[in-house]
Amino acid sequence: MQGPDKLNVEGKTLASDASGGKHARDSRCRRVGWASVVIGDDKRIEAVAFAALVGPTQTIPRGELRAFLQLVKHTSGNARAYVDADYVVKGLRNMIRGRAPDSNHDLWREVRSAWFHRKGQLAVEHIRSHKGVTELMAGDLCPLGFYANAMADTVADIGAMLAEIPKSAAAKVANIDNKVALVHNRMLAIAALTWAKRPPPNREPRPKQQARQEAYRQALGKTTHDIIKNAAAKSKRLTCRRCLGSCQPQTATQWLNTRCMGMQPAEGTHGSHSLDYFRGILFCISCGVYTASGHRKYHIKRLCPGRPTRSGKALIDAIRDQRLPPNFWEWPSAA
Repeated sequence: MQGPDKLNVEGKTLASDASGGKHARDSRCRRVGWASVVIGDDKRIEAVAFAALVGPTQTIPRGELRAFLQLVKHTSGNARAYVDADYVVKGLRNMIRGRAPDSNHDLWREVRSAWFHRKGQLAVEHIRSHKGVTELMAGDLCPLGFYANAMADTVADIGAMLAEIPKSAAAKVANIDNKVALVHNRMLAIAALTWAKRPPPNREPRPKQQARQEAYRQALGKTTHDIIKNAAAKSKRLTCRRCLGSCQPQTATQWLNTRCMGMQPAEGTHGSHSLDYFRGILFCISCGVYTASGHRKYHIKRLCPGRPTRSGKALIDAIRDQRLPPNFWEWPSAA
């Protein structure tokens, strides 16, 4: 396809591809080959161009772009080109829209110049790579595009073989990898052995922290408050069942050392009642009258009769059994 005159490919099928060769997965040993082919009406290869990719950057996308540049730069006339590289197809679309490429700027500049000066329209169609006869028979692939891409792929392998590094060089790289793996495994073994023999960490509390914890334990053991213990409660506040006082954990030691003043009756509560508190309900243990958030308060303001009423007995029995009392949809307090 090279020469002073561009090859007229009017109505023909074109394809381009690249190959990383035998060491495609190792960027240190990879040598890329590219190829461009022209398929005639009788499905024969009329022209082919292939070579090894020049330069230190040996990547498959750069090889694909170099093969496509060959088609654009050295052909003329209306034709259809099959390309299996998304990088080239999407990059061409962005180039036509005026967007700058992210990589391989030197080759894209040549593609852009050749594309807008090319005589004839070149329709570029993406075709999935490395597909077999199963997909072809199922109708998922264009037969002509499949054939053209397979030919370009075969020739690209030849281009990669021409630039393949010597076996001795590849063997040296493999030998270095083996030594690195050996050193790596030894370091892991030494680290595991050292970790297993290390002394246990010193998790003793610091002196100030230890002193605070000891002061809290002593205050908790000597306090006159009746602390409510409920593991299910989300709040970490300490609450006294008798005086209904509470505090945050930060001030717990100081509060525990204060004297419990006993049950603090609600405002207006008659002094004749013997009050107790359970899960947000303030009630009289003699007659069973009560008050709670959202409930009546006027009965507890009256003189205690000294014996439980019918509703009072039901409440006292329910609290004794830790059941929800009548007229309550839920406990006023979690603890």
